[in-house]
Amino acid sequence: MLRIWGRKNSLNVQKVMWAVAELGLEHERIDAGGAFGRLDTPEYGRLNPNRRVPTVVDGDLVVWESYACVRYLEAHLADRRFVAADRLTMGDIPVGVAYWRYRSLPIARPSLPNLERWENELQASAAYRAHVMLPLT
Repeated sequence: MLRIWGRKNSLNVQKVMWAVAELGLEHERIDAGGAFGRLDTPEYGRLNPNRRVPTVVDGDLVVWESYACVRYLEAHLADRRFVAADRLTMGDIPVGVAYWRYRSLPIARPSLPNLERWENELQASAAYRAHVMLPLT
């Protein structure tokens, strides 16, 4: 079972959690970083010498840095139709997480019909709603 270190409101952890949920992978998320601390512990330092989140532990393999984690999870998609279809791709994940934060800011925005259509498609995903559409506080 995958162990994912990082707090759920971290932009980079959200990328990984969204990918894990889309893939339906069994996992455990361990709160770390921000108010949870743990990044300065010897245990975490052995996993990730950069002491940042996220860190994915899959058996004896440890992967850190959000894009590396998502790409490691993209290997699970190699033989799945989800990537090849006209649906979610790895490129949607980091941009989708950042776009949610942009849309959550209390600022005036112009109408952007193509982005709004794309956002509606992302919001149709239960994984996106559960792991990305979170309050920013």
